[in-house]
Parts: sequence; C-alpha cells; structure tokens
Amino acid sequence: MDSYRAEAYGKCSILQFLFLLREYYDLTLASMHLYCDNEALVEHVNNAREQSRPQFPNDALKASWDVLQAVVRLAKLLPQITFHHIRGHQDTQVALDKLSRPAKLNVQADKLAGNYQRLSSHKNIPAPMIDGTHCHLIYSGQTVASKHRKHIRDHRRTKELKTYIKQKTQMSEDSNVGSSICGHRLAERSKTANTYSLSSFCTDGSPWES
Repeated sequence: MDSYRAEAYGKCSILQFLFLLREYYDLTLASMHLYCDNEALVEHVNNAREQSRPQFPNDALKASWDVLQAVVRLAKLLPQITFHHIRGHQDTQVALDKLSRPAKLNVQADKLAGNYQRLSSHKNIPAPMIDGTHCHLIYSGQTVASKHRKHIRDHRRTKELKTYIKQKTQMSEDSNVGSSICGHRLAERSKTANTYSLSSFCTDGSPWES
C-alpha cells in the first residue's frame, strides 16, 4: 500500500467514526480541523467536496478511488470538518517542543505508522469493499488500486507470451515460465533507441539449457 492510499484510509476511518458517532447519539458536532501531511490528498478532498456533478465512470479509474470516494462522501456529510495540509517531518528541522500542536501530532502519527510497518507481517489480502465502490479489480489475489489499464494489458500480454514460449520451446502446460516473463520484461526495459538485443527465454527444463 502506498502512502497516498494509507493516508486516505486513515482519513476515511476518522470520518466514518465521527459520522457513526453523530448518527448513533444524534449529536451536533462542533467545528473540527483535520490535518494531513499529504498535500495532494487534501487538495483532492477539498476540491471534490465542492463539486456538485455526479461521479463519472472514468473517475473510478483514479488511483485509490475506492477510498477517495468514501472520504469525499463523508466529508460532504460532515461540513463541520475542515481539511488542512500540514508539512510532515518537521521535527527533523525544529525541536519537537517548538512545533505547533498539529505538527507534533503528525510526528507522533508517523512514528506509530513506522512502528506498525516494522512489526507488521505485510500480508497482502484483497481490500475490503467500501460502500460506494461497487467493484474491485483483483489481480493475482491482490486488489489493484491504481494503473488499472496497465495491469489489464500486462495480464493479457503475459498470457499470450506464456503461450508463445510454451509452443516455441515445446514445454508442458505445467512448466513454470514465470522467470522467463520477468527476464523478458527486464530485457525490454533495458533497451535503448540505439541498442538491438535478442531476448532468450531461459527456464528450468528448456530445450537449450546446458
């Protein structure tokens, strides 16, 4: 999970908690200030909450749209909350006791996130279906949160390439050509405009293996 998506999840959880708290206890929430050190996320939420147009299908192709649409929807339901950007890691330049309260809290939040990163098993599981998302793109057992078109193209090309390699090398259907695909991609990325290269597919059990 990238930092942008992680920040969005954090804001979504806060907003969801406040919304349910208000609904359950029939409260009138006071004005609140919500800070985030990801400026792009803050700008997106502030701009999107002012838009009156409905979501377009192509909007769902934006990075981490499933979480973003929930953040924006909740932000519209909680107009008392104002979103602000706070510059991160200010403690590297200024003593902690000299920082503003939002900056101190941001430092503490980053420290907690870092501790979790070190202790977590980082097990990859499909993301939960957040209300309003309706569908997810799952690839190799993981939720694709961005670059959907690229993942679909790569999947299609990979299947075709695997079929070609097996036919060309007379490999069995059970043979693993995963290393061949990786090698081919690395070879393609390393090519320049003035370089000509011949890709050789080398896998366990290939006909030309020495």
